[in-house]
Amino acid sequence: MPLKQKVRYRVWKGVNYIQGEGERIIGLLKDVRLNLSMLNKEFKSKSLKEILELVEKDKINIKHKSDEENPQAEIIYSVNLSDANQGIINYRHNSEGGCKSCSQFQTYMPFPDEHVSYCGLYEKFDVVDLGSSPRIAKFYEQGCDEKKVKIPMKLEEVINNHKE
Repeated sequence: MPLKQKVRYRVWKGVNYIQGEGERIIGLLKDVRLNLSMLNKEFKSKSLKEILELVEKDKINIKHKSDEENPQAEIIYSVNLSDANQGIINYRHNSEGGCKSCSQFQTYMPFPDEHVSYCGLYEKFDVVDLGSSPRIAKFYEQGCDEKKVKIPMKLEEVINNHKE
């Protein structure tokens, strides 16, 4: 019966000091690859696209042979990648989302339990009493044609443009 070890990946604090959103995500994926390769050397050869797919699963199991002479002696690492996945989710949200990824998306809280959102390009804050303005309600998921995203490159473009 193999041993099972739970491991939680923690985002390296140095990632936050990398300039540029795209380079920060590349740094995050490289750090995940480095840490996973400590558990199993096969991860060293994985591409960043493959690492991204693993991170988006949130949790993975990695088999590690602890003794070459005894093939039954293995450890299964259950790796929680949710911290790294949250970074990916945030990047996608700010580069590929609808109104929330737009720099014109505005929100305010008139009272602690109320939330108002509106388009700063076309509307004033007084267009709605509570909730979302009609424009935000219409374009929330996909965004409008005038959308100005906070992060211009989609995640796949960042990975594809990166040279290793």
